[in-house]
Amino acid sequence: LSYMTQLQYLKIGPSNPRARIRNTGQAVKHLSVHSPRLLTLHLNAITEFSDEDIADILENADILEELSLTNMRFGTNAVESLCSNNPNLSRLSVCGSEIFQDIDLRCICTVCLHLVELTVQRCPLLTDGGFSRCAILRRLKKVDVSNCSNLTGTLFGCFGLCPLETLIVEGLHRISPRRDFERLSPVTTKSIKSLSLRNCDNANSEDISFILAQFLNCLELDFTGCRQLVKANILMKIKHSHPFLNLVIDGVPVNRKFSAPIEHTTNYGGDTVTSLLDAKGTSVALSQ
Repeated sequence: LSYMTQLQYLKIGPSNPRARIRNTGQAVKHLSVHSPRLLTLHLNAITEFSDEDIADILENADILEELSLTNMRFGTNAVESLCSNNPNLSRLSVCGSEIFQDIDLRCICTVCLHLVELTVQRCPLLTDGGFSRCAILRRLKKVDVSNCSNLTGTLFGCFGLCPLETLIVEGLHRISPRRDFERLSPVTTKSIKSLSLRNCDNANSEDISFILAQFLNCLELDFTGCRQLVKANILMKIKHSHPFLNLVIDGVPVNRKFSAPIEHTTNYGGDTVTSLLDAKGTSVALSQ
């Protein structure tokens, strides 16, 4: 690293077999030298780095635009350093931090107002209350809160002014899609284009119908791994409100996996036209 005088993009880890850092202080010092020029920093599974070490690395990263920390001890000290020195951060990903909590996320959302993408996965201390400051993030387009075990669904009421285009809520077993997505503002429901609820045990066919009726601009909907949606006959109840939507269940687009036709309803000049689409997505019947 000492020879890379113009380093702007740095991604470290993971390695297999895992390389150990023998002198953590020296490693932090070398990384800190490059911090003022870094635009992108990814650290993955470097267990020798403590929360304080990450804080030292971020202390001079004044122009950092993207920060991704996976399986790292990212907590209050590093958050304070981030918020004090990186207000222009646009993409943040925190995955697998056992010490990242509500107060940390609220601090980030209060200061880093340029956030466009926010990912927080597998953070067991995080609850819905941590998202209360997201309401002021008017540039936020992507949110991923997958596998945060303490989320119950009230967080969706915190994105009132966010022009979200992608919402990923995979592995959240305590949410009810229809009940909790009603908390989203009309601004958000109109802007979302991609929605993933993989491995959400509570999702059912009524949830799909509700989402299709509310998220009129959604182009991709993924229910892979939802245990209540494994039977083909359930899909016969679905009325598509968007002809270009890519509906995925078990990792396969519905119109490829099932041979049964799917009902598709479209409005033309005030008249409702219903068509049945076969496995290839071709119209096989029309009724008005």
